[in-house]
Amino acid sequence: MDNVMKNVGDATKLDRFNGSNFTLWKETMKFFLITMKLFYILDVDLKPIPKPKEDETDVVKAERKKRVEDEALCRGYILNHLSDRLYDLYIPMKNPKEIWDSLETKYNSEKQGADKFITMQFFEFTMNDSSSILDQVHEFLILASKFKDLAITIPKNYFVGGVIAKLLASWNDYRKKLLHTSEDFTLEQIHKHLRTEEETQNHDKKSDGGSSSKVNYRDNIPRRRGISVEEFIRDFEEPNKPVLLEGCLDSWVAKDKWDKDYLIKSCGDVKFSVGPVEMKLEDYFRYSDLTREERPLYLFDPKFAEKVLTLGREYEVPIYFREDLFSVLGKERPDYRWIIIGPAGSGSSFHIDPNSTSAWNAVIKGSKKWVLFPPEIVPPGVHPSPDGAEVACPISIIEWFMNFYGATKDWRRRPIECVCKAGEVLFVPNGWWPLVINLEESIAITQNYVSRRNLLNVLEFLQKPNASELVSGTRDRVNLHNKFKEVIEVAFPGTIDQLVTKAEEKKKKRPFWETVSDSNAGAFKFSFLG
Repeated sequence: MDNVMKNVGDATKLDRFNGSNFTLWKETMKFFLITMKLFYILDVDLKPIPKPKEDETDVVKAERKKRVEDEALCRGYILNHLSDRLYDLYIPMKNPKEIWDSLETKYNSEKQGADKFITMQFFEFTMNDSSSILDQVHEFLILASKFKDLAITIPKNYFVGGVIAKLLASWNDYRKKLLHTSEDFTLEQIHKHLRTEEETQNHDKKSDGGSSSKVNYRDNIPRRRGISVEEFIRDFEEPNKPVLLEGCLDSWVAKDKWDKDYLIKSCGDVKFSVGPVEMKLEDYFRYSDLTREERPLYLFDPKFAEKVLTLGREYEVPIYFREDLFSVLGKERPDYRWIIIGPAGSGSSFHIDPNSTSAWNAVIKGSKKWVLFPPEIVPPGVHPSPDGAEVACPISIIEWFMNFYGATKDWRRRPIECVCKAGEVLFVPNGWWPLVINLEESIAITQNYVSRRNLLNVLEFLQKPNASELVSGTRDRVNLHNKFKEVIEVAFPGTIDQLVTKAEEKKKKRPFWETVSDSNAGAFKFSFLG
Protein backbone atom coordinates (compact mmCIF):
# COMPACT_ATOMS: atom_id res chain seq x y z
CA MET A 1 0.00 0.00 0.00
CA ASP A 2 2.79 2.43 0.91
CA ASN A 3 4.51 1.87 -2.43
CA VAL A 4 1.26 2.69 -4.17
CA MET A 5 0.88 5.79 -2.04
CA LYS A 6 4.32 7.07 -2.91
CA ASN A 7 3.34 7.14 -6.56
CA VAL A 8 0.09 9.01 -5.96
CA GLY A 9 0.08 12.49 -7.47
CA ASP A 10 3.34 12.17 -9.43
CA ALA A 11 1.73 14.26 -12.16
CA THR A 12 1.38 17.31 -9.92
CA LYS A 13 3.84 20.20 -10.05
CA LEU A 14 4.07 20.91 -6.34
CA ASP A 15 7.51 21.13 -4.77
CA ARG A 16 8.50 18.54 -2.19
CA PHE A 17 8.90 19.87 1.34
CA ASN A 18 12.47 19.50 2.63
CA GLY A 19 12.12 21.18 6.01
CA SER A 20 12.38 24.83 4.97
CA ASN A 21 9.74 27.46 4.14
CA PHE A 22 6.93 25.38 5.63
CA THR A 23 4.39 28.19 5.39
CA LEU A 24 4.55 28.35 1.60
CA TRP A 25 4.54 24.55 1.22
CA LYS A 26 1.60 24.15 3.60
CA GLU A 27 -0.46 26.80 1.84
CA THR A 28 0.28 25.32 -1.58
CA MET A 29 -0.53 21.80 -0.39
CA LYS A 30 -3.72 23.02 1.28
CA PHE A 31 -4.70 24.72 -1.95
CA PHE A 32 -4.05 21.53 -3.90
CA LEU A 33 -6.04 19.35 -1.48
CA ILE A 34 -8.96 21.77 -1.75
CA THR A 35 -8.93 21.38 -5.53
CA MET A 36 -8.96 17.59 -5.09
CA LYS A 37 -11.85 17.90 -2.59
CA LEU A 38 -9.75 16.14 0.06
CA PHE A 39 -8.98 18.91 2.52
CA TYR A 40 -12.03 17.99 4.63
CA ILE A 41 -10.06 14.94 5.76
CA LEU A 42 -7.83 17.30 7.79
CA ASP A 43 -10.74 19.12 9.46
CA VAL A 44 -10.37 19.13 13.24
CA ASP A 45 -14.11 18.51 13.60
CA LEU A 46 -14.18 15.49 11.29
CA LYS A 47 -15.52 12.49 13.18
CA PRO A 48 -13.75 9.10 13.01
CA ILE A 49 -15.03 6.50 10.57
CA PRO A 50 -17.71 4.53 12.45
CA LYS A 51 -17.37 0.77 12.72
CA PRO A 52 -19.41 -1.26 10.19
CA LYS A 53 -22.84 -2.51 11.22
CA GLU A 54 -24.77 -5.45 9.87
CA ASP A 55 -27.85 -3.41 9.04
CA GLU A 56 -26.02 -0.63 7.15
CA THR A 57 -27.66 0.68 3.98
CA ASP A 58 -25.85 0.72 0.65
CA VAL A 59 -25.60 4.51 0.91
CA VAL A 60 -23.76 4.29 4.25
CA LYS A 61 -21.46 1.62 2.85
CA ALA A 62 -20.66 3.82 -0.15
CA GLU A 63 -19.94 6.79 2.13
CA ARG A 64 -17.64 4.63 4.27
CA LYS A 65 -15.79 3.38 1.19
CA LYS A 66 -15.33 6.92 -0.15
CA ARG A 67 -14.06 8.15 3.22
CA VAL A 68 -11.48 5.34 3.40
CA GLU A 69 -10.34 6.05 -0.16
CA ASP A 70 -10.15 9.81 0.48
CA GLU A 71 -8.04 9.30 3.61
CA ALA A 72 -5.67 7.06 1.66
CA LEU A 73 -5.42 9.58 -1.17
CA CYS A 74 -4.90 12.51 1.20
CA ARG A 75 -2.17 10.63 3.04
CA GLY A 76 -0.57 9.69 -0.27
CA TYR A 77 -0.55 13.24 -1.58
CA ILE A 78 1.04 14.59 1.60
CA LEU A 79 3.71 11.87 1.75
CA ASN A 80 4.44 12.16 -1.96
CA HIS A 81 5.32 15.83 -1.52
CA LEU A 82 7.82 15.32 1.27
CA SER A 83 11.54 14.93 0.71
CA ASP A 84 12.90 11.38 0.89
CA ARG A 85 14.19 12.02 4.41
CA LEU A 86 10.83 13.29 5.68
CA TYR A 87 8.93 10.63 3.76
CA ASP A 88 10.83 7.90 5.62
CA LEU A 89 10.18 9.71 8.90
CA TYR A 90 6.41 10.07 8.45
CA ILE A 91 5.54 6.89 6.52
CA PRO A 92 4.79 4.92 9.74
CA MET A 93 1.87 7.28 10.46
CA LYS A 94 -1.26 5.80 8.90
CA ASN A 95 -3.60 8.76 9.45
CA PRO A 96 -3.19 11.86 7.21
CA LYS A 97 -4.44 14.15 10.00
CA GLU A 98 -1.71 12.80 12.29
CA ILE A 99 0.93 13.55 9.64
CA TRP A 100 -0.44 17.05 9.00
CA ASP A 101 -0.64 17.92 12.71
CA SER A 102 2.86 16.60 13.33
CA LEU A 103 4.29 18.73 10.51
CA GLU A 104 2.48 21.82 11.80
CA THR A 105 3.69 21.26 15.36
CA LYS A 106 7.29 20.85 14.28
CA TYR A 107 7.62 23.46 11.54
CA ASN A 108 5.14 26.18 12.48
CA SER A 109 7.62 27.30 15.11
CA GLU A 110 9.60 28.98 12.35
CA LYS A 111 6.70 31.42 11.95
CA GLN A 112 6.39 32.35 15.60
CA GLY A 113 9.38 34.68 15.61
CA ALA A 114 8.15 36.40 12.44
CA ASP A 115 4.65 36.70 13.91
CA LYS A 116 6.01 38.41 17.03
CA PHE A 117 8.06 40.71 14.84
CA ILE A 118 4.97 41.66 12.79
CA THR A 119 2.97 42.31 15.96
CA MET A 120 5.77 44.45 17.40
CA GLN A 121 6.06 46.47 14.18
CA PHE A 122 2.30 46.99 14.10
CA PHE A 123 2.11 48.43 17.61
CA GLU A 124 5.37 50.42 17.33
CA PHE A 125 4.54 51.89 13.91
CA THR A 126 4.88 55.67 13.90
CA MET A 127 4.29 58.27 11.21
CA ASN A 128 6.68 61.05 10.26
CA ASP A 129 6.71 64.36 8.42
CA SER A 130 9.02 63.19 5.64
CA SER A 131 6.46 61.28 3.60
CA SER A 132 2.82 61.33 2.58
CA ILE A 133 0.27 60.46 5.25
CA LEU A 134 -1.62 58.32 2.74
CA ASP A 135 1.44 56.25 1.88
CA GLN A 136 2.22 55.75 5.56
CA VAL A 137 -1.37 54.64 6.08
CA HIS A 138 -0.85 52.10 3.29
CA GLU A 139 2.27 50.81 5.04
CA PHE A 140 0.33 50.53 8.28
CA LEU A 141 -2.52 48.63 6.60
CA ILE A 142 -0.06 46.26 4.94
CA LEU A 143 1.19 45.40 8.43
CA ALA A 144 -2.40 45.11 9.62
CA SER A 145 -3.20 42.65 6.85
CA LYS A 146 -0.57 40.30 8.28
CA PHE A 147 -2.77 39.66 11.31
CA LYS A 148 -4.65 37.27 9.06
CA ASP A 149 -1.58 35.02 9.34
CA LEU A 150 -1.83 34.97 13.12
CA ALA A 151 -5.30 33.37 13.16
CA ILE A 152 -6.55 36.36 15.17
CA THR A 153 -9.87 37.89 14.15
CA ILE A 154 -9.74 41.65 14.64
CA PRO A 155 -12.69 43.93 13.75
CA LYS A 156 -11.97 46.35 10.92
CA ASN A 157 -12.92 49.32 13.10
CA TYR A 158 -9.91 48.42 15.27
CA PHE A 159 -7.67 49.16 12.30
CA VAL A 160 -9.60 52.37 11.59
CA GLY A 161 -8.94 53.42 15.19
CA GLY A 162 -5.30 52.45 14.76
CA VAL A 163 -4.95 54.71 11.72
CA ILE A 164 -6.47 57.64 13.62
CA ALA A 165 -4.26 56.99 16.66
CA LYS A 166 -1.09 56.91 14.52
CA LEU A 167 -1.68 60.33 12.94
CA LEU A 168 1.01 62.95 13.50
CA ALA A 169 0.78 65.52 16.29
CA SER A 170 0.33 68.17 13.59
CA TRP A 171 -2.93 66.40 12.72
CA ASN A 172 -4.31 66.59 16.28
CA ASP A 173 -7.17 68.91 15.39
CA TYR A 174 -8.23 66.66 12.55
CA ARG A 175 -7.86 63.57 14.76
CA LYS A 176 -10.22 65.11 17.33
CA LYS A 177 -12.69 65.87 14.56
CA LEU A 178 -12.66 62.22 13.46
CA LEU A 179 -12.95 60.88 17.01
CA HIS A 180 -15.91 63.07 17.91
CA THR A 181 -17.98 62.31 14.84
CA SER A 182 -20.88 59.89 15.21
CA GLU A 183 -20.08 58.23 11.88
CA ASP A 184 -18.58 54.71 11.87
CA PHE A 185 -15.85 54.88 9.25
CA THR A 186 -14.77 51.98 7.07
CA LEU A 187 -11.13 51.73 5.96
CA GLU A 188 -12.17 52.97 2.52
CA GLN A 189 -13.96 55.99 4.01
CA ILE A 190 -11.09 56.93 6.33
CA HIS A 191 -8.74 56.72 3.34
CA LYS A 192 -10.99 59.10 1.39
CA HIS A 193 -11.17 61.55 4.32
CA LEU A 194 -7.38 61.54 4.76
CA ARG A 195 -6.77 62.02 1.03
CA THR A 196 -9.05 65.08 0.99
CA GLU A 197 -7.43 66.53 4.12
CA GLU A 198 -3.89 65.96 2.87
CA GLU A 199 -4.66 67.56 -0.49
CA THR A 200 -6.09 70.55 1.37
CA GLN A 201 -3.00 70.86 3.58
CA ASN A 202 -0.66 70.54 0.59
CA HIS A 203 -2.59 73.24 -1.25
CA ASP A 204 -2.30 75.51 1.79
CA LYS A 205 1.46 74.91 1.96
CA LYS A 206 1.87 75.82 -1.69
CA SER A 207 -0.20 78.95 -1.17
CA ASP A 208 2.18 79.91 1.65
CA GLY A 209 5.19 79.46 -0.62
CA GLY A 210 6.17 76.16 0.96
CA SER A 211 7.21 73.08 -0.93
CA SER A 212 5.28 69.85 -0.69
CA SER A 213 7.70 67.71 -2.70
CA LYS A 214 8.96 65.93 0.41
CA VAL A 215 5.47 65.15 1.58
CA ASN A 216 4.36 63.60 -1.68
CA TYR A 217 7.35 61.49 -2.70
CA ARG A 218 5.57 58.23 -1.81
CA ASP A 219 2.84 59.00 -4.31
CA ASN A 220 4.89 60.56 -7.05
CA ILE A 221 3.47 59.15 -10.27
CA PRO A 222 1.99 61.47 -12.91
CA ARG A 223 -1.79 61.12 -13.19
CA ARG A 224 -3.69 61.97 -16.35
CA ARG A 225 -7.33 61.91 -17.44
CA GLY A 226 -8.57 62.34 -20.99
CA ILE A 227 -5.23 63.01 -22.67
CA SER A 228 -4.90 62.27 -26.39
CA VAL A 229 -3.00 59.30 -27.78
CA GLU A 230 -0.41 61.72 -29.18
CA GLU A 231 0.13 63.25 -25.71
CA PHE A 232 0.50 59.80 -24.17
CA ILE A 233 3.12 58.81 -26.76
CA ARG A 234 5.04 62.09 -26.46
CA ASP A 235 5.01 62.43 -22.68
CA PHE A 236 5.18 58.81 -21.50
CA GLU A 237 5.61 56.04 -24.07
CA GLU A 238 8.51 57.55 -26.02
CA PRO A 239 10.45 58.70 -22.91
CA ASN A 240 9.57 55.32 -21.31
CA LYS A 241 7.97 56.76 -18.16
CA PRO A 242 5.12 55.30 -16.05
CA VAL A 243 1.80 57.09 -15.77
CA LEU A 244 -1.51 56.42 -14.03
CA LEU A 245 -4.46 56.93 -16.38
CA GLU A 246 -7.92 57.73 -15.05
CA GLY A 247 -11.26 57.19 -16.76
CA CYS A 248 -10.10 54.46 -19.17
CA LEU A 249 -12.57 51.90 -17.81
CA ASP A 250 -15.67 54.10 -17.89
CA SER A 251 -17.12 52.25 -20.90
CA TRP A 252 -16.19 48.73 -19.73
CA VAL A 253 -19.01 46.33 -18.94
CA ALA A 254 -16.57 44.63 -16.56
CA LYS A 255 -16.22 47.78 -14.46
CA ASP A 256 -19.74 47.42 -13.07
CA LYS A 257 -20.29 43.66 -13.36
CA TRP A 258 -17.08 41.93 -12.32
CA ASP A 259 -17.28 41.09 -8.67
CA LYS A 260 -16.99 37.79 -6.81
CA ASP A 261 -20.68 36.90 -7.11
CA TYR A 262 -20.86 37.63 -10.83
CA LEU A 263 -17.70 35.69 -11.66
CA ILE A 264 -18.77 32.66 -9.61
CA LYS A 265 -22.18 32.70 -11.28
CA SER A 266 -20.81 33.07 -14.81
CA CYS A 267 -17.72 30.84 -14.65
CA GLY A 268 -17.40 29.34 -11.16
CA ASP A 269 -16.88 25.83 -12.59
CA VAL A 270 -14.13 26.92 -15.01
CA LYS A 271 -10.55 26.07 -14.04
CA PHE A 272 -8.00 28.89 -14.02
CA SER A 273 -4.24 28.91 -13.51
CA VAL A 274 -3.27 29.49 -9.89
CA GLY A 275 0.42 29.08 -9.14
CA PRO A 276 1.42 25.50 -9.94
CA VAL A 277 -2.10 24.12 -10.37
CA GLU A 278 -5.41 24.79 -12.08
CA MET A 279 -8.44 25.35 -9.91
CA LYS A 280 -12.13 26.05 -10.32
CA LEU A 281 -12.81 29.73 -9.79
CA GLU A 282 -15.38 29.02 -7.08
CA ASP A 283 -12.81 26.92 -5.19
CA TYR A 284 -10.21 29.67 -5.55
CA PHE A 285 -12.51 32.28 -4.02
CA ARG A 286 -13.20 29.86 -1.17
CA TYR A 287 -9.45 29.47 -0.65
CA SER A 288 -8.95 33.23 -0.90
CA ASP A 289 -11.53 33.85 1.83
CA LEU A 290 -9.90 31.35 4.19
CA THR A 291 -6.18 31.90 3.64
CA ARG A 292 -4.10 33.58 6.34
CA GLU A 293 -0.68 33.03 4.79
CA GLU A 294 2.04 35.56 4.11
CA ARG A 295 2.23 34.60 0.43
CA PRO A 296 -1.33 33.94 -0.77
CA LEU A 297 -1.54 32.17 -4.10
CA TYR A 298 -2.44 34.41 -7.02
CA LEU A 299 -4.90 33.60 -9.80
CA PHE A 300 -3.06 34.59 -12.96
CA ASP A 301 -4.50 33.08 -16.14
CA PRO A 302 -3.37 33.87 -19.74
CA LYS A 303 -6.23 31.97 -21.42
CA PHE A 304 -9.20 33.43 -19.55
CA ALA A 305 -10.73 35.03 -22.66
CA GLU A 306 -10.56 31.73 -24.53
CA LYS A 307 -11.97 29.76 -21.60
CA VAL A 308 -14.83 32.20 -20.99
CA LEU A 309 -15.69 34.14 -24.15
CA THR A 310 -17.96 36.51 -22.24
CA LEU A 311 -15.05 37.80 -20.16
CA GLY A 312 -13.12 38.66 -23.30
CA ARG A 313 -16.05 40.71 -24.59
CA GLU A 314 -16.64 42.66 -21.38
CA TYR A 315 -13.46 44.73 -21.49
CA GLU A 316 -11.60 46.58 -24.23
CA VAL A 317 -8.04 47.74 -24.73
CA PRO A 318 -7.70 51.45 -23.81
CA ILE A 319 -7.02 53.66 -26.83
CA TYR A 320 -3.43 54.30 -25.75
CA PHE A 321 -2.40 50.65 -26.17
CA ARG A 322 -4.24 49.52 -29.30
CA GLU A 323 -1.15 49.41 -31.52
CA ASP A 324 0.11 45.92 -30.67
CA LEU A 325 2.57 44.67 -33.27
CA PHE A 326 2.79 41.19 -31.74
CA SER A 327 -0.77 40.70 -33.01
CA VAL A 328 0.62 40.14 -36.54
CA LEU A 329 1.78 36.72 -35.32
CA GLY A 330 -1.80 35.60 -34.76
CA LYS A 331 -2.02 32.42 -32.71
CA GLU A 332 1.79 32.17 -32.59
CA ARG A 333 2.15 35.32 -30.50
CA PRO A 334 3.42 34.86 -26.92
CA ASP A 335 0.95 35.02 -24.02
CA TYR A 336 -0.07 38.63 -23.63
CA ARG A 337 -3.19 39.05 -21.48
CA TRP A 338 -4.14 37.81 -18.04
CA ILE A 339 -6.97 38.04 -15.56
CA ILE A 340 -5.54 38.59 -12.08
CA ILE A 341 -7.43 37.87 -8.87
CA GLY A 342 -6.03 37.80 -5.35
CA PRO A 343 -6.74 38.59 -1.70
CA ALA A 344 -5.13 41.38 0.31
CA GLY A 345 -1.41 40.71 0.63
CA SER A 346 -1.10 38.81 -2.64
CA GLY A 347 0.83 40.26 -5.54
CA SER A 348 3.93 40.04 -7.71
CA SER A 349 7.48 40.53 -6.52
CA PHE A 350 9.99 42.51 -8.59
CA HIS A 351 10.19 41.40 -12.22
CA ILE A 352 10.64 42.80 -15.71
CA ASP A 353 7.73 42.23 -18.07
CA PRO A 354 8.27 39.43 -20.60
CA ASN A 355 10.10 39.76 -23.91
CA SER A 356 10.94 43.45 -23.31
CA THR A 357 7.28 44.42 -23.82
CA SER A 358 5.47 47.29 -22.19
CA ALA A 359 2.33 46.63 -20.15
CA TRP A 360 -0.86 48.14 -18.83
CA ASN A 361 -2.70 46.99 -15.71
CA ALA A 362 -6.36 47.91 -15.15
CA VAL A 363 -7.90 47.52 -11.68
CA ILE A 364 -11.56 46.52 -11.90
CA LYS A 365 -12.19 45.88 -8.20
CA GLY A 366 -10.00 46.66 -5.18
CA SER A 367 -6.71 48.58 -5.09
CA LYS A 368 -3.02 47.87 -5.63
CA LYS A 369 0.15 49.43 -4.25
CA TRP A 370 2.88 49.76 -6.90
CA VAL A 371 6.60 50.40 -6.51
CA LEU A 372 8.56 50.80 -9.76
CA PHE A 373 12.30 51.18 -10.32
CA PRO A 374 13.69 52.34 -13.70
CA PRO A 375 15.67 49.88 -15.87
CA GLU A 376 19.07 51.15 -14.75
CA ILE A 377 18.36 50.72 -11.01
CA VAL A 378 18.07 47.20 -9.63
CA PRO A 379 15.74 47.30 -6.59
CA PRO A 380 17.37 46.75 -3.18
CA GLY A 381 17.29 43.11 -2.13
CA VAL A 382 16.92 41.90 -5.73
CA HIS A 383 19.76 39.97 -7.40
CA PRO A 384 19.47 39.17 -11.14
CA SER A 385 21.82 36.56 -12.60
CA PRO A 386 24.54 37.90 -14.96
CA ASP A 387 22.72 36.63 -18.06
CA GLY A 388 19.38 37.96 -16.85
CA ALA A 389 17.73 34.53 -16.95
CA GLU A 390 16.97 34.32 -13.23
CA VAL A 391 16.36 36.68 -10.34
CA ALA A 392 16.56 36.21 -6.59
CA CYS A 393 14.10 38.23 -4.49
CA PRO A 394 13.17 38.35 -0.80
CA ILE A 395 10.99 35.43 0.27
CA SER A 396 7.83 37.54 0.23
CA ILE A 397 6.61 40.98 -0.76
CA ILE A 398 5.92 41.81 2.88
CA GLU A 399 9.51 40.91 3.73
CA TRP A 400 10.75 43.37 1.10
CA PHE A 401 8.58 46.15 2.55
CA MET A 402 9.83 45.40 6.06
CA ASN A 403 13.52 45.14 5.22
CA PHE A 404 14.15 47.42 2.22
CA TYR A 405 11.28 49.83 1.59
CA GLY A 406 12.22 52.33 4.30
CA ALA A 407 15.73 52.81 2.90
CA THR A 408 14.48 54.10 -0.45
CA LYS A 409 13.30 57.39 1.08
CA ASP A 410 16.95 58.48 1.33
CA TRP A 411 17.84 57.61 -2.25
CA ARG A 412 18.65 60.41 -4.64
CA ARG A 413 16.55 58.68 -7.30
CA ARG A 414 13.53 57.32 -5.54
CA PRO A 415 11.20 54.73 -7.06
CA ILE A 416 7.93 55.70 -8.68
CA GLU A 417 5.05 54.81 -6.35
CA CYS A 418 1.29 54.94 -6.42
CA VAL A 419 -1.92 53.25 -5.37
CA CYS A 420 -3.97 52.21 -8.37
CA LYS A 421 -7.66 52.10 -7.48
CA ALA A 422 -10.67 50.56 -9.21
CA GLY A 423 -11.24 52.21 -12.58
CA GLU A 424 -7.60 53.28 -13.02
CA VAL A 425 -4.90 51.96 -15.37
CA LEU A 426 -1.15 51.90 -14.78
CA PHE A 427 1.25 52.06 -17.71
CA VAL A 428 4.43 50.04 -17.02
CA PRO A 429 7.14 50.87 -19.61
CA ASN A 430 9.44 48.17 -20.92
CA GLY A 431 12.48 47.34 -18.81
CA TRP A 432 11.10 48.79 -15.55
CA TRP A 433 11.08 46.79 -12.31
CA PRO A 434 7.54 46.76 -10.84
CA LEU A 435 6.42 45.30 -7.52
CA VAL A 436 2.70 45.17 -6.76
CA ILE A 437 0.72 44.14 -3.69
CA ASN A 438 -3.06 44.03 -3.32
CA LEU A 439 -4.27 46.27 -0.50
CA GLU A 440 -7.63 44.46 -0.57
CA GLU A 441 -9.21 41.68 -2.57
CA SER A 442 -8.69 42.77 -6.16
CA ILE A 443 -9.67 41.85 -9.70
CA ALA A 444 -7.64 43.20 -12.61
CA ILE A 445 -6.77 42.77 -16.28
CA THR A 446 -3.25 43.22 -17.61
CA GLN A 447 -1.85 43.08 -21.13
CA ASN A 448 1.64 43.24 -22.59
CA TYR A 449 2.10 44.82 -25.99
CA VAL A 450 4.62 45.94 -28.62
CA SER A 451 4.28 49.33 -30.29
CA ARG A 452 6.62 51.18 -32.61
CA ARG A 453 8.13 52.84 -29.54
CA ASN A 454 9.54 49.58 -28.12
CA LEU A 455 9.73 47.41 -31.27
CA LEU A 456 13.52 47.66 -31.55
CA ASN A 457 13.92 46.72 -27.88
CA VAL A 458 11.77 43.63 -28.40
CA LEU A 459 13.64 42.53 -31.53
CA GLU A 460 16.98 42.98 -29.76
CA PHE A 461 15.72 40.97 -26.79
CA LEU A 462 14.42 38.12 -28.95
CA GLN A 463 17.78 37.58 -30.64
CA LYS A 464 19.88 37.42 -27.46
CA PRO A 465 22.25 34.41 -27.37
CA ASN A 466 20.28 32.90 -24.47
CA ALA A 467 16.86 33.71 -25.95
CA SER A 468 15.73 30.13 -25.35
CA GLU A 469 15.98 30.85 -21.60
CA LEU A 470 14.73 34.44 -21.63
CA VAL A 471 11.77 34.36 -24.01
CA SER A 472 8.51 33.32 -22.37
CA GLY A 473 4.88 32.67 -23.22
CA THR A 474 5.52 30.68 -26.42
CA ARG A 475 6.81 27.25 -27.39
CA ASP A 476 9.00 28.48 -30.26
CA ARG A 477 11.44 30.56 -28.24
CA VAL A 478 14.43 30.19 -30.58
CA ASN A 479 12.74 31.20 -33.85
CA LEU A 480 10.44 33.90 -32.52
CA HIS A 481 12.79 36.74 -33.53
CA ASN A 482 13.03 35.73 -37.17
CA LYS A 483 9.30 35.02 -37.47
CA PHE A 484 8.35 38.32 -35.88
CA LYS A 485 10.79 40.39 -37.92
CA GLU A 486 9.72 38.78 -41.20
CA VAL A 487 6.02 39.35 -40.54
CA ILE A 488 6.63 42.98 -39.49
CA GLU A 489 8.59 43.66 -42.67
CA VAL A 490 5.70 42.31 -44.75
CA ALA A 491 2.91 44.03 -42.78
CA PHE A 492 4.75 47.34 -42.25
CA PRO A 493 7.39 47.72 -45.01
CA GLY A 494 10.27 50.01 -44.09
CA THR A 495 9.16 50.49 -40.47
CA ILE A 496 12.16 48.78 -38.88
CA ASP A 497 14.64 50.74 -41.05
CA GLN A 498 12.89 54.01 -40.19
CA LEU A 499 13.03 53.24 -36.47
CA VAL A 500 16.72 52.30 -36.65
CA THR A 501 17.53 55.57 -38.45
CA LYS A 502 15.51 57.58 -35.93
CA ALA A 503 17.25 55.86 -33.00
CA GLU A 504 20.70 56.55 -34.45
CA GLU A 505 19.88 60.22 -34.98
CA LYS A 506 18.55 60.51 -31.44
CA LYS A 507 21.68 58.89 -30.05
CA LYS A 508 23.91 61.40 -31.83
CA LYS A 509 22.00 64.27 -30.21
CA ARG A 510 22.28 62.94 -26.66
CA PRO A 511 24.59 64.72 -24.22
CA PHE A 512 27.87 62.92 -23.65
CA TRP A 513 27.19 62.30 -19.93
CA GLU A 514 24.01 60.37 -20.80
CA THR A 515 25.80 58.04 -23.19
CA VAL A 516 28.45 57.11 -20.65
CA SER A 517 25.98 56.68 -17.79
CA ASP A 518 23.88 54.04 -19.57
CA SER A 519 23.63 50.81 -17.62
CA ASN A 520 23.15 47.35 -19.07
CA ALA A 521 20.26 46.33 -16.88
CA GLY A 522 19.63 43.02 -18.68
CA ALA A 523 16.44 41.05 -18.35
CA PHE A 524 15.23 37.87 -16.81
CA LYS A 525 12.62 35.19 -17.10
CA PHE A 526 9.05 36.32 -16.48
CA SER A 527 7.57 35.14 -13.19
CA PHE A 528 4.50 36.20 -11.20
CA LEU A 529 4.89 33.64 -8.37
CA GLY A 530 6.06 36.24 -5.87
